[in-house]
Amino acid sequence: MILDRFSIFRAMFPAKGLAADMAARWQRAFVREPQLASDIIGLARILSLRPALFQDGAEVPEPIDPVRLAYEQGQRDMGVKILALGGVTNSELAKLMEVDDAR
Repeated sequence: MILDRFSIFRAMFPAKGLAADMAARWQRAFVREPQLASDIIGLARILSLRPALFQDGAEVPEPIDPVRLAYEQGQRDMGVKILALGGVTNSELAKLMEVDDAR
């Protein structure tokens, strides 16, 4: 997934000044609190995978719950938007994922 900050800003804020001000606030917050990006990734469950379901020893597909899927996608979308506002790049996100795997 590519984090395109400019598209997010255009969609969320039609006025350029509002988007720039908001991005500056989030970037200052990310500089002051370096663990903020990891916290948002965890809260939004951006990297979470669902465990496999088994029935009689065979893996079965997960039942589809449209409400749950929409809720989880909304969480992920908001998390990605906040990370983009904070200036987290794709390479930084990959680095955070590597750190999480090592735990």
